[in-house]
Amino acid sequence: NTSFSVVWELLQLPNIVHNYIITIVRICDGWTSTQSVSSSTSTLNFTNLLPGLRHRVSVTPNNTIGVGNSVEMIGRAYEETPIAYPDSIVATGINSTSVIVEWGDVDCIESNGDITGYKVKIIRIEHDLDADSEQVIVEGGEER
Repeated sequence: NTSFSVVWELLQLPNIVHNYIITIVRICDGWTSTQSVSSSTSTLNFTNLLPGLRHRVSVTPNNTIGVGNSVEMIGRAYEETPIAYPDSIVATGINSTSVIVEWGDVDCIESNGDITGYKVKIIRIEHDLDADSEQVIVEGGEER
């Protein structure tokens, strides 16, 4: 698990701002956490975040009348190697020399960041069961 800090500039309105409301939303699945801090606090640490995932963070001043205008930013914890495989891997033979390999996305929670490509290992099995292998790198996370 990873963390990041949100830092903002305090509004120069003494005795008017009572607190700040900080909301963090994990973009891939909508998980949300909201915290309130005093008007003299300008930093908040978010811990135990999943690696590599983007989060939308908003900081909103608040007083007895209501909430003010929010400031939003996108933050991201450090990326790590994905912890899951693509979903629904299917290989379809086209002819004696061609095959189409298709797969679904890695679940966003288990991706640990942006998927930028895939490695596909092709193993050719001859009739005598001797196997030759070759590795193909597929660039890009969306098109396969």
